[in-house]
Parts: sequence; C-alpha cells; structure tokens
Amino acid sequence: MIRESAAPVLWLTATFLVGFRMAVRCQEPADSVIQAQRADSIQVEVSPAVAASDGRVRYSYDLRSMQASVQYVEIFGLEVAKRGVTSVRAPQGWRAFFPWQVQAWSRYFPRRAETDRVLVWANVDNRRRLGPGGTAEGFGFDTNLLPGLTLNWTKGLIPVPTFPEEAMPDSTVGASLFENSVSDTTIGPAVPPEAADEPDEILRQMSTLLDFSCRRGWIDNHGICNSLSKKLQHVHSSVADGNDQAASGQLGAFRHELSAQRGKHVSESAFGALDLYAGRLAERLQAP
Repeated sequence: MIRESAAPVLWLTATFLVGFRMAVRCQEPADSVIQAQRADSIQVEVSPAVAASDGRVRYSYDLRSMQASVQYVEIFGLEVAKRGVTSVRAPQGWRAFFPWQVQAWSRYFPRRAETDRVLVWANVDNRRRLGPGGTAEGFGFDTNLLPGLTLNWTKGLIPVPTFPEEAMPDSTVGASLFENSVSDTTIGPAVPPEAADEPDEILRQMSTLLDFSCRRGWIDNHGICNSLSKKLQHVHSSVADGNDQAASGQLGAFRHELSAQRGKHVSESAFGALDLYAGRLAERLQAP
C-alpha cells in the first residue's frame, strides 16, 4: 500500500519537477520562460480490470508501451476523485500520489480545478523504466465509485534541461501533464453509487460500457457484440414493461454468454465492469 503524505516530496527528480512547471505569470520577461520539450513520443495501451470487493470496487491497470514508442514512460495519471480512495497500489519502481496533497505542488498545478481529480504514478527508479515493448503491471486502488468512462494521461521521459548557475527559468510553457502527454479514454471510477441504483440507470451504464468495449476491441468478435447487445435490449424492454421476472431471466442469459466468452472473445477489461453492473442489476430485480 502506498501511504499518502503531506510532507514535501523529496524524492522527485529535477526531470519531474521541471517537466510539470507551468507558465503562471504572464507578465514575466520573455527570457524567464522556456518552452517545454515534447513528452508525448510514446504509444501506450492501458488495460483496466474491475472487481467488486467487500462493498468496494477494486481497480487495477496494466500499462503497455508499444514498440513504436520513442521515449520511456515517466508518468501515468488517471482521472479519479480523491475522496474515498484507499489501498493505492503501484508497480515496483513507481510511486503514487495526488498532486494537490503537497503544498509545493501549487506552483506546478496552479489550476486546482484541473488536478482535484487525478491520481498520478511516477517512475522513480531508473532500473525499472518502462520502455518500448515493455509492460508495467499493478497500478491500482479501491473506491466506492462504480465503473464508467474516464480519462488517463501518459507522459514520456524527457532529458533533464541544464541551466547556468542562477539562470533557471521561472516557468515552463506547455509542460503540464494535461497538455504534454498522450491522453485516452478508459474504464475507471466515474459513477457515484447513487447514480446507478435503479434498473434503468444501471442498464444505461451497461450499454455505454458494452459499446465502448466493442469499439476498443476488448470484445473482439462482432457477432458476440451483437448478441450481448440484443440480450441487453431485451432486458431493457422487460424492465420498461415492469416485468422483472422476464428481465431476470434475460439478464441471466446475458451473464451466461459473457462468462462463457471470458478469456476467449471477452477480455478481463470488458468482463469485470459489465459483470459488476449485471450483478448489481440482478439484486435490484430480485428486491421486493
């Protein structure tokens, strides 16, 4: 487990600090501001996994750097509200933190509204760098938020800039994680439990995740995508008609096919989130 700390982060390297500095005082002389080096010469694949555990939801992520990447991966960030997050996990050689915890971060993330919803993992061990063709496993945390679509950012490692003594610039343009990284959408903690409590709401989330999983290739067979989608439509129609018994049977058929194709044409990324919601819906349909 990675423990949160309010103390200054002494382990951060010069690369990391400079890489996150932003231009916050536009009135400064031009020679006190430098342009950030690009940190997005990477191609990455983020694979989420979701599982329910003791009333919580456990999220895990594997990060794969594709062979076409040029840089090592230095930063991985995921959009997630800090409140309620526990059991934060990181691969060996990485450290996790919420940027706004440390007071010193205010100058690197001056717009707090942008950072109140991002958990960051930073590579802090040069011996465990994630290079082209490599995979880092074990990014994760627990929360009560249910699966939905959320954003992630991955930043490539850039060389450490050097400056003459007393000549380090006051700010760096275009260096924040949000504008100097590779950004993508993935499955993550995005839905408060109360927002997916009724059958109709749960079905909407399931439809969104099913469509996304099929587009992303986490369900890699067109026929299975169509079959699961039709089964979900049948459940929705029965719920709309107030026929919970029929809906329960149709949901059972959906879950049976989902489980039968798990590890074949349905990846863990798709299975975990869909099955979690299907179980939640089954409980609501059986409730008196």
